Amino acid sequence: MKYFFPLTLGSILLGMLLFTACDTEEDDGLEEVDFAALRQTQLTDLYDNEVLPLHEAFAVKVGELNGSITDFAASPSTSTLEAVRTQWKEVATLWKECEMYNFGEVNRTFIHFRIHRWPTNVRIIEDSLQSTGQVTDGYAESLGSSSKGIAAIEYLIFNGDASTNLTQFTGSQKRMDFLVEISSSLEESTDEYVDAWKAYGPDFSVAVQSGLTGGQNLAVNSLVSWIEVSLKSRINRLIEEGVDEAESPYANASREMLVSGFDAWKRLYSGEYGVNGTYPGLDDYLISLERGDLDTRIQEAITNCDQAFSALAGKTLTEWVNEEVEKVNQLDDALRALLVLVKADMSSAMSVTITPNASDGD
Repeated sequence: MKYFFPLTLGSILLGMLLFTACDTEEDDGLEEVDFAALRQTQLTDLYDNEVLPLHEAFAVKVGELNGSITDFAASPSTSTLEAVRTQWKEVATLWKECEMYNFGEVNRTFIHFRIHRWPTNVRIIEDSLQSTGQVTDGYAESLGSSSKGIAAIEYLIFNGDASTNLTQFTGSQKRMDFLVEISSSLEESTDEYVDAWKAYGPDFSVAVQSGLTGGQNLAVNSLVSWIEVSLKSRINRLIEEGVDEAESPYANASREMLVSGFDAWKRLYSGEYGVNGTYPGLDDYLISLERGDLDTRIQEAITNCDQAFSALAGKTLTEWVNEEVEKVNQLDDALRALLVLVKADMSSAMSVTITPNASDGD
């Protein structure tokens, strides 16, 4: 966003730094030390006002989901099942925002695989349910990441209409025990993930270096990665291979999850996060580099993406693919145009190194 600094000591110092940078540019060119200070301000604001609160909110939602599953297990009914389904959707969409910040030391813990890896392995889940062994505390540790977490819970609680789904649970105590166990496992993994960010946060906030481990470099790469993974795995795979390849094939929440991810994308770029929503974003950094022209083009591309998303309201993403794929293709085109601006022009302007994206959306 176009940032107006509140009158705090930190913002006054930031303003002085920006003034110094502009003044220095007229004489000798921009000094790295000034922009390093600006990067540190951005990274500190990003962690304190977006990353940490977002992940803590996610942990709360996962706890609420686990509680609703406990209630469902104690008193199975369509109403308690619907409560679980509602909580799951809130968890799934909020995780898509957290995924924007799955980088650096946090990514290298690989905890995110235990939280959400898709598509879920239905065969392994059903084989486990048909086996003679009992589901006991810690059982989830023996499962692969694609057989637990958000995607596996989706399969269990959205596998059919509410009545059919309820019968599956009331007719199989093991199925209920399995659900309770992987829900508890999800809560444990989420707590580990939040703790990983709390441990990494102080280092991230001062990672002002311009190399691969620099905080700003990681943030811009995340913007690029999100678009690339969305195009390849969340949109084109669905178009080419059908509903089974949707990120949310049972709850049909793929569109909402995609929108939620893009909401986080926009906040990371604009700095519009936190209670005040007035923090310096990457757009402000471009302007400080006298690349307001590029920011204008990126803002226009974002608007085009928003319009393409809005055109997909009212139906599931799978329904749009099956009934009017042209609208999905328009979103594809809009995201590709935004990708070029960020991956090529923005990275060049900010001296960011774009690293290969090995993720395939799992």
